[in-house]
Amino acid sequence: MIKKIFSFLLLTKSKILTSKNLNKKIMAMIGGIFLWYYVDSITTIEKEFMAVIKYINIPDEMILVDYPEKIKYSLKTNKYYPENINADLEFIVSLKNAHIGMNFLKIEVKNEDVLSSYTSISMTDKTVKVVLEKKEEKMISVKPEIMNTLPPDYKLEFISVTPPRIKVKGPIQALKEMKEISTEEIRIDKPGEHTFDAKLSLPGDSSLIYSADTVHIRLKITYNMIVQEILLPVKIINLHKTLIIKDLNPSKILAKISGSYQEVKKVDFKTLFCYIDLSEIKTPGVYKLEIIPIKTNHINISVEKNIAELELKHSEKEK
Repeated sequence: MIKKIFSFLLLTKSKILTSKNLNKKIMAMIGGIFLWYYVDSITTIEKEFMAVIKYINIPDEMILVDYPEKIKYSLKTNKYYPENINADLEFIVSLKNAHIGMNFLKIEVKNEDVLSSYTSISMTDKTVKVVLEKKEEKMISVKPEIMNTLPPDYKLEFISVTPPRIKVKGPIQALKEMKEISTEEIRIDKPGEHTFDAKLSLPGDSSLIYSADTVHIRLKITYNMIVQEILLPVKIINLHKTLIIKDLNPSKILAKISGSYQEVKKVDFKTLFCYIDLSEIKTPGVYKLEIIPIKTNHINISVEKNIAELELKHSEKEK
């Protein structure tokens, strides 16, 4: 009997202990579930962005010469609200109280209120270093870059640029180094007059401000005719064998040579001359005769005063 009672007590105690352990396990499991839910609920995602910094209130007499153009920032939000991470933020730096030289200025997020309560922002820098210099002005000449794709027999007769100079504002040193501004290359493939607007090839220095970025160009391409004056000797041809020349005036004459650039360039001027043809003259005397330029295939030779005075007499042999 005592043995049965003892066995009953042991069994009862075992059930009680088992029941207590089960409750602890259940409580532990419930606690784990709550802990997991809490940790999961505070889990975040983060994404980095680059944004352009907008500089405002720049004093009229100053110009930015050294400054960061962009800033890196990151947005952090709950993983269940990923759409909150696409906010378009604007970063502003005011130069209202800036001075010439180096400045450290605060970066402001203009539209931070667009972020949800679940989203936070962090920036790599809270301030930026900017350098300002005194702004100067200079008038710079415009140089048109013309590429004539026509044969060498054509030339650029005239060209006009409007405006011929543009105003450039910027740091003193940058303006000192600037002598002229070229246009973008302009290709001409046919003769005649042409008018068009040409873009300027502006240097990439962002500290410079230009009064214009295009100019108006008018030009004319014509046949490249060369006209040149030269003294040519006057020669006598077909002189009768019984006659000799006593006097010839002029013995040299000013002639005008014209032709295409390519053809004139090939001419040996030492081979050129004018002549007087005496094939019809058989007797001595004083004559006024025409001076005739030599003929060539590709160039033209002309003379204005084309009359020579010539005195002929009998040769000594004839006497």
